[in-house]
Amino acid sequence: MEESFSRNVEWLLENLLTYDYDKNGHQLSAMGGATQQHAQYNGQYMAGFDLSPSYPNLRSISAANQIDKDAASLSASAWSLASFLGRVAYNYNSKYLLTVNFRADGSSRFAPGHRWGYFPSVSAGWRISDERFMEPLKNQISDMKLRVGWGLNGNQAGIGNYAYLAQMRASRVSPTTDNLYPGMAIYPGSGANKELTWEKTMQWNAGLDLQLFDSRLNVTFDAYYKKTTDLLLTVSLPDNVNLPGGITRNDGEMVNKGMEWMISSQNLRGKFSWDTDFNISFNRNKLTKLELNKVYYYAEMYETREQAVVLREGLSLGTFYGYVAKGVDPETGDVIYEDLNGNGEIDPGDRTEIGCAQPDFIYGMTNTFRYKGFSFSFFLQGSQGNDIFNASRIDTEGMMDFRNQSKAVLDRWKRPGMITDIPRVGNVENIHNSTRFVEDGSYLRLKTVTLSYDFQRKLLKKMRLSKL
Repeated sequence: MEESFSRNVEWLLENLLTYDYDKNGHQLSAMGGATQQHAQYNGQYMAGFDLSPSYPNLRSISAANQIDKDAASLSASAWSLASFLGRVAYNYNSKYLLTVNFRADGSSRFAPGHRWGYFPSVSAGWRISDERFMEPLKNQISDMKLRVGWGLNGNQAGIGNYAYLAQMRASRVSPTTDNLYPGMAIYPGSGANKELTWEKTMQWNAGLDLQLFDSRLNVTFDAYYKKTTDLLLTVSLPDNVNLPGGITRNDGEMVNKGMEWMISSQNLRGKFSWDTDFNISFNRNKLTKLELNKVYYYAEMYETREQAVVLREGLSLGTFYGYVAKGVDPETGDVIYEDLNGNGEIDPGDRTEIGCAQPDFIYGMTNTFRYKGFSFSFFLQGSQGNDIFNASRIDTEGMMDFRNQSKAVLDRWKRPGMITDIPRVGNVENIHNSTRFVEDGSYLRLKTVTLSYDFQRKLLKKMRLSKL
């Protein structure tokens, strides 16, 4: 029998004050406020065995003759966040626009003396189409606005509530003839960091909004540059340091940059109408700096015990790591791996970057057709240039254990001289993390199709309905 209990209590208090002014084309709005947030968790778990047969309907842990002491646990944690924020927005005749923001956030998850972060931002807009020099183009350009912005944001996600503290681990030592000191054993878990603070992201962007030909064609363009510093990472330490949980620290920098396009067009107007919305985004990601550790490995495979993802300076997030597979040897039936370090044998030094999950671009398009009360739309969505590490194939094409295999193994190598891309049965060397399991993840799919009919108001009025 198992018995568990957990309770989460979270409260949020917000106080906001706003002010608005509008006179002679000058519009000013201001906002200031403070927020407080707190969360508390408590939980416990216990398991028991050998329930008393005299009371079969007694569903309580107290009916167990034996309590599993190793499984019993009690946990509690809490975190708090306090914020002060303000915003001032000004515009003149919707032609010149300026917005300034500032917020200060204090989080209990960071070390004392480093808990507060200060994050300003500013943005400006200029509606060029309202200027006199644009009047000759008013029949072609309905609206045109230029936007620029800069801001600094903070992040505290991805770390524990007490990551800045040295944490201990506990285990129970059973009393035996060999254990002179049975009971609770306490040993180091993770290291303290008295300088742990906010991860910060600085971003600037520039954009253009354009409406053409009586708003029949709308174009929005944005370009951005985003740099993240003081990355929150749990850094592993050498074994002789005796801190298996590592240490959480601000370690590293990363850059994202790219552009986005959104285009909306009214292709046909009238009783029969046709509208199209299209968007496409390009992003380039790179890890530009690591400090204490220069390389990290993630995503360990169950079968191979090899990590499939590498994190290193100069690479993008989601870079796959492994061997370069060059096919199956017709004589032996084994996978041929490329000897990149040139030492005459295949060893871990031959591993390299073998793909990346980052796409070259992502895109989507919606087409909507209307005729009288009918409306028909479909949404296409796609990604181009991203790779996928298909780890399922290690299980379904590995031929190493009792698992069901895919029909692809029917084409496996069976005799010398056979040409195939599926290796022979039973060789664990054939399932190394390699380009054999990296696939092109590009796709275009029809994601949504909608057909609808709006009933006429005359009919709905008799039914006392507003919309159907």
